[in-house]
Amino acid sequence: MHIELAKDIISLRNADMGYPDRRVLTEVNFRMSEAEFCYLVGHTGSGKTSLLKTLYGALPLLDGDATVCDYDLKTIKENEIPMLRRKIGMVFQDFNLFEDWTAHRNLDFVLKATDWTDADKRRHRVEECLNRVRLSDKSEIEVYKLSGGQKQKLAIARAILNHSKLIIADEPTGNLDVKSTDEILYLLRDISQEYNAGILLATHDQRVLKKFTARVYRCEHEGIVEEM
Repeated sequence: MHIELAKDIISLRNADMGYPDRRVLTEVNFRMSEAEFCYLVGHTGSGKTSLLKTLYGALPLLDGDATVCDYDLKTIKENEIPMLRRKIGMVFQDFNLFEDWTAHRNLDFVLKATDWTDADKRRHRVEECLNRVRLSDKSEIEVYKLSGGQKQKLAIARAILNHSKLIIADEPTGNLDVKSTDEILYLLRDISQEYNAGILLATHDQRVLKKFTARVYRCEHEGIVEEM
């Protein structure tokens, strides 16, 4: 019987990351597969942000080898970075939404920006994603009227619009209460399985790490180690 192995969506081999004048992480080795959920932890300044920015092309790879969603970060051209980012869904602590726009308009804007030219297809996709995060009834509500948990659900809907194979969540529950935090974690784990998407979640929340167990990687001493 043939068993198909999960495909790597992140592969880092002896990778150095940081800034041209300062290496923050050195000789990093890390792999993550489709549908895998991993945590990234570490104190402020340990390199988490440098790692995440390198993965989505905001910082250049300084040395070593790195592949993300089939793009080689060593050879990627500047005009290819937007295509890489279409394969990556980003979820931030502060939501990064247009507060005065409706939930629907926020998502439709992203689809327009990523070359969805057919209005009917855009509307259908927006409705699909809002339904998936249980915000169908909030479609025409301005974002500033939503709760923090609802805003983060909308941000997750935005992250899956283009069928992302990797979702990078940077402290996505930092501004939420315990109930909303748990709802977001359950949602992300379900989406990981349904969409076969890898999720890399940076967090400081020890309660989350204990309740929603997964592989944990810690940034420390200019490197990354797996916590056992």
